[in-house]
Amino acid sequence: MAATLAFAGCQTSANSHWEQIGAGPTLEYANAQCSIMSASTQQGLVALGSPSYVAGAQLGNALGNAIRQAQFMKDCMVLQGWKQVPNAKPAVAKTAATTSFKPNPEIAPNMMAWSSANNKCMAGDKDACARKVVLAAKLRTLGVDIGV
Repeated sequence: MAATLAFAGCQTSANSHWEQIGAGPTLEYANAQCSIMSASTQQGLVALGSPSYVAGAQLGNALGNAIRQAQFMKDCMVLQGWKQVPNAKPAVAKTAATTSFKPNPEIAPNMMAWSSANNKCMAGDKDACARKVVLAAKLRTLGVDIGV
């Protein structure tokens, strides 16, 4: 939950741009320098336990690393004389499509079942491999492409 809240405040290059706020190198140079240094924010992980616990720990570690790296890049770019600012937002007319979206409740349980079947399949369970294929087809009908 905390990672979701942290990401909600992040600006991406799709909805923001960099503006020079002081003396410093060009945007390309500053970005390259900060990008190289941001590799030091990555933290490793050792997790022992069930496959689902290890997968959860890896996901949490990856989210934490991404948050640390994004914050480092933002701070480093400010030190280089650049600030990330949001793009102007175009006015959007409210329509029924933008105000009445309801997520499909079938997606999450099918994703969990596919993940479980995938883990068992990788361990050599042939029945789980067949179930994984069926679940992948079901997920595709729900609009989710898991790349299988």
